[in-house]
Amino acid sequence: ETCYDLGLTLTRLGRGNEAEAPLKRATTLRPHALDARVVLAIVLVNQGKAKEAIETAVRLAPESPDVMLGQIAYYYRMHDFARASAQGDTMDLASALNNLAIARESLGQLESAQSLCSEALAMYGRLCEGDHFAKARCAGNLARIRQALGQRDEALQGYAEVVAMMRRLHAGDHEDLALAINNHASALGRLGRHQESEALYRQVLEMQRRLFAGRNNGDHPNIALTLNNLALAEQSLGRNAEAEPLITESIAMFERIYRGDHPALVPYLNNLGFIRTKLGRLDDAQAALEKALAMGRRVHAGDQKDIAFSLNNLATVLEMKGD
Repeated sequence: ETCYDLGLTLTRLGRGNEAEAPLKRATTLRPHALDARVVLAIVLVNQGKAKEAIETAVRLAPESPDVMLGQIAYYYRMHDFARASAQGDTMDLASALNNLAIARESLGQLESAQSLCSEALAMYGRLCEGDHFAKARCAGNLARIRQALGQRDEALQGYAEVVAMMRRLHAGDHEDLALAINNHASALGRLGRHQESEALYRQVLEMQRRLFAGRNNGDHPNIALTLNNLALAEQSLGRNAEAEPLITESIAMFERIYRGDHPALVPYLNNLGFIRTKLGRLDDAQAALEKALAMGRRVHAGDQKDIAFSLNNLATVLEMKGD
């Protein structure tokens, strides 16, 4: 019996204190190092050792330890439980497979994630006759994973099928439907089909404006993001004059929602500077890029791609101005 197997068995028996030592040993050994860290994080959390649990999570994914602790550990545990208790196909097992696929995706294990998500979707298909929300969400996850693997045609087909299913499931406007259409638009854009992508982004924007009209004076992060996406689609079509007011509105909305600096605002400002450069409005472009650069340096420690973009484009603008 391996250290991992012993630790897992003790964990399942509720003997976390005894499980900790073999699991820590297992984190240094192949082939169970990754799984051992996840189970160890669970054990440490259950023992109230939050600091050690976070350190374990950081080793799993330095950029998102909260995701590792809050989602991945849970998904691994639920998948374990569902596999052990299931007799044939069950909704719990399909859900666990889907959740584990998301966990593996977040760890960059895309081939494994695709296999698990495909298995989950097939199981949902056997369990659910016709359309079902869980099936639609799982299909969307599979399309996203396929897109990350470079399977763009398969991803596009998957996104289109999700949109069709969501339209049948929701009568009228719904946030899930807006997200599905947004993902389809993004997939079209990645294939260079910008005219179709632009039309779908406009559908999303109109739906989101109706959905969020009564909240926060119509401001919402999803609307700001869609405005930015639509501006990018217009740029790709060479319509910078149409793109500029969209990204300007997006930035203004974002600044009303998140007062002060925000890392997500930096690329929006960079995009505004780029568009204004294309339009020949060099002073306005310089102002946007300088704002992006200053904010980027405040919200990011050290080197970062948005800061590099600001510096590069600002240098271009200054050269064009002869400064």
